[in-house]
Amino acid sequence: MISKKEDWLMWQISAIARGAVKFVYEREEPLYQISESEEQTPGDLHLLKTKLMELLEDSKINEAENLLFEVIDTKNMNHFLIASDFYYELSRYDDDYLEQCNFSRTEIDEGLLGIQNLFGLNTI
Repeated sequence: MISKKEDWLMWQISAIARGAVKFVYEREEPLYQISESEEQTPGDLHLLKTKLMELLEDSKINEAENLLFEVIDTKNMNHFLIASDFYYELSRYDDDYLEQCNFSRTEIDEGLLGIQNLFGLNTI
């Protein structure tokens, strides 16, 4: 069961991602979505998103986050969208599962703030 604090945190992460996307792209679409052409001929973005989601499914959260920070291209806003999506997905896990994977809600917050800083989207 998700607590009110966890629900609020998930809402905050989602709101930050939506706000950043709206600011940068002046549109409401919240996160990176694979286009039909990428589905047919997977590109780097498609492969990155797929690999991150596979690592999450395999409970390799730290490995996924390391990969994200290793390959992130701050000149490509689609990388910001993928990173936002990654942290949103993480925020949906319960605390017990995160703990089993040696990860925490604090690390989710820090990671998302780190991504925002890399892209110059500081909220403060």
